[in-house]
Amino acid sequence: MRKSVWLLVIVIVVFSAGVWLRIRQLKTLKEMSPIQEEKEEITAVEVTKPVEKRIDLILSYTGSIKGENQVQVFSEVPGKLKEYKVREGDEVKEGQVIALIDRGVTGMEYNLARVESPINGVVASLPLDIGAAVAPQIPVAVIVNMNRIHAVFEAGEKDIGKLREGKKVIVRVDAYPSITFPGTLAQISPVLNPYSHTVTCRAIIPNPQRKLKPGMYARIDVKVDSYFYNFALPEQALIEDAEKGKYYVFVAVDTRAEKKEVETGLRANGFVGIKSGLKKDEEVIVEGKEYLKDGQKIRIIKETKSQEEL
Repeated sequence: MRKSVWLLVIVIVVFSAGVWLRIRQLKTLKEMSPIQEEKEEITAVEVTKPVEKRIDLILSYTGSIKGENQVQVFSEVPGKLKEYKVREGDEVKEGQVIALIDRGVTGMEYNLARVESPINGVVASLPLDIGAAVAPQIPVAVIVNMNRIHAVFEAGEKDIGKLREGKKVIVRVDAYPSITFPGTLAQISPVLNPYSHTVTCRAIIPNPQRKLKPGMYARIDVKVDSYFYNFALPEQALIEDAEKGKYYVFVAVDTRAEKKEVETGLRANGFVGIKSGLKKDEEVIVEGKEYLKDGQKIRIIKETKSQEEL
């Protein structure tokens, strides 16, 4: 009995000694291990500074070129086309004879009937062959005034409130890709097309060199608004909160990113005007902002200059 008690005491002592040694070992290892400090994440960013800039709001459309005065010319009497007195492309004056009509009937004699141009312009088309039957409802020629032309286009319902007669327009055509033709928005239809929900618009374009010709495909830019901003940024700097309907930017303050709400204005050509929320010479983050949180540590790796500064 006494032997068993001593054996139990010895086992307890040995076990306790083992536990104590293990605790000492773990404590020593912890003291010998290097201290691991949690490092703060640093995000590399690119920044730019706001610039002064005038931003124009441009609405772009496609359309076609038409003559300002484009008229079909008819004979007042029936008969047969005897002769054209002009060729396509010729300039004509109001009252100038452009065709002669033989209205003769077998056994009777008539003077040749004259067809005259009703306007000054250019002969755009002579559609009949010599000897063809002519009647008051059949056009003998088409005359176009080429000194001024119309650029005709359809504008969507959402643009109606922005368009105004008198706005400046720029027209481009494929035939002269390096040339722009300035003009003025002259007419906006008072009614919408019930099928396309668009309105027909006409811009008047001076055409002294006759480069623009009826039937050409045209690209029309209408300048509907313009504003000078003391602060403008590349659009890529903006962060949109669609749910709240607000816009933000991150600015670099020392080594931290600070999130700021801004009020935006017009946008065009990759720039956006800033009405409020920025100060002069603040460095706005344009690259790397996707990974930022307010107050996060940053490292500026590049300052991007806007096109206005280059």
